[in-house]
Amino acid sequence: MSCKFGETNKDFNSPLDENAIITKPIINNIDGNKYFSPIPQDLVYNLPLIFESFLEEERQRQTKIWQNYQNIKSKYTEDKIYEYFSRLFPKQSIFKNLRYYYQEQKFEVDVLILYDNKIFIIESKAGAFTEPAKRGAIKRLKWGAPLLVYN
Repeated sequence: MSCKFGETNKDFNSPLDENAIITKPIINNIDGNKYFSPIPQDLVYNLPLIFESFLEEERQRQTKIWQNYQNIKSKYTEDKIYEYFSRLFPKQSIFKNLRYYYQEQKFEVDVLILYDNKIFIIESKAGAFTEPAKRGAIKRLKWGAPLLVYN
């Protein structure tokens, strides 16, 4: 979890690029026996990214451990989204994990909310955003399936 003092990402060109301090928020000093965290809150904020870096080999091999981790993370995200929106809207107006077919393919909507004469469609993602998506590359946020909308 630590990087050497002065260790950087060779491709680092702008503040929007990912640097070593993101995944290793603790700096090891020159003699190697003292540690320093310039931004202590990054230890907590980047914990999912740090944890997933430990699971990198599992992710690459798509092992059962990685699949279980992804399923648990996804379910947690969906449950929290539902819980938070349940505080704002009547529970009888909120539907979770609806499935529909489009062009013989099965799709799912994480949360659908009926409110007044509006429909809110909530799609949650438990995975981390890619660096282009963090910079606002809208194509990186594209949803895979078209949703049928009726008036």
